[in-house]
Amino acid sequence: PSFISSRLVNGVFYIYSKSNNRITIPSNTTHLFWLDDQYIDNDGDGINIPPSVHTLVLDKIFNSAILSLPPTITQMIFQGGFSQPLASISFPPALKYLNMCPFYNDIQEQDLPNGLRHLSIGDTRNIKSLPQSVLHLQFRSRFRDCPIPLQIKHLKFQRSEILLPTTIKSFQTIPYRKITFKEPTDSRLEKSSPLSSFNSTSIHLYSDYDFNSFIVPHTLGNNIKSITFGDSFNQVLIKGAIPNIVEKLVFGDVFNHKLNKSILPKSLLTLVLGRNFNQDLNDNLPSSLTELMLNTAKPSFTSSSQFPPNLKKLALPCYDGVLDIIPTTINHLEFNRNISQPKHIIFPIELVPPHITTLVLNDGVRIQSYDIIPASITSITLCNSNTPYTRIPCTVESVVLPKSFNQPLDTILQTVDDHDDIVDGDQ
Repeated sequence: PSFISSRLVNGVFYIYSKSNNRITIPSNTTHLFWLDDQYIDNDGDGINIPPSVHTLVLDKIFNSAILSLPPTITQMIFQGGFSQPLASISFPPALKYLNMCPFYNDIQEQDLPNGLRHLSIGDTRNIKSLPQSVLHLQFRSRFRDCPIPLQIKHLKFQRSEILLPTTIKSFQTIPYRKITFKEPTDSRLEKSSPLSSFNSTSIHLYSDYDFNSFIVPHTLGNNIKSITFGDSFNQVLIKGAIPNIVEKLVFGDVFNHKLNKSILPKSLLTLVLGRNFNQDLNDNLPSSLTELMLNTAKPSFTSSSQFPPNLKKLALPCYDGVLDIIPTTINHLEFNRNISQPKHIIFPIELVPPHITTLVLNDGVRIQSYDIIPASITSITLCNSNTPYTRIPCTVESVVLPKSFNQPLDTILQTVDDHDDIVDGDQ
């Protein structure tokens, strides 16, 4: 149409790129080009898309959720292989034109705005239904032999064989294609069984390595007890995405989005966060939490009062002063890594507070001597000692030796004779 060319000629274009520090969108922008892969939440996280924008073009790398957009946008173009479900996009109500490159999820009527008129897709898996407002459809190929929706009047396609309803007014394709017209017939849509249909079963959900899809709120069943995400998952979570009954959440190394009490279940007992996580957790964790595993850089906590009140087990990196922030509720303490310090940190094991009964040290730390391990520690995973041939106290009931340990056990463990000698010496 002629107005499209007019919009291009008279448009004001802006390229948004947080990585290039181009984040202030001019108030008269009409065409916005989004070069980042970060999720879009208008008026949230510092993003302010002005109401003058009517065309949004998303870069090839974009594969994240769109939580909100200005209602003035009428055209959206996805340039890459968007693999999130359409329900992860909050389409603006005025949207008329939608262009997507290969899209391999099912397309259903409720996923698209009712006012949409033109839909263009590259390869697609299955068009189950479309809004009645969609009259123009363009696609390259489909994997399933699904019928063309009856409301479509104008069609462009590339496919060797296709069945067209007799209600089509115009179509365009490359020559020598086998085209058959077929009278419309009613057919029922296939219905899938959601996880919530297994009401009597407790489910522990493990995602595969490649899973990186936005979780649409209230789509997971209310019988899921734990969720373990793979190392590819890095999608924003919003309220309702994680069922309230979930007791354990494990995130992989790349996840780095905000978490708070409205997102995390009130019943959550265990939370595991990976290496890239770098968000503030202070006052953002539910009071139900009993285990917190931080495989991260230096945590955001600066005092013991900032941890959840019922925490019993804590894993975090080792750094100077870390013992000063350990809450008195903790009895199991792990140091899973070190924060850019010398090759070996000398850990002050003699300063471990008496409420710690289980201590796990990593191979990157050392202690001055095994014989200064506090008597309150009954279970320990050891690192190397700076002082050779010192023995651990007999108060230790369980021990995991360092990986590099290669000496007779009596050089590190107390024997019966040693214990008798100590007793005799006390007398």
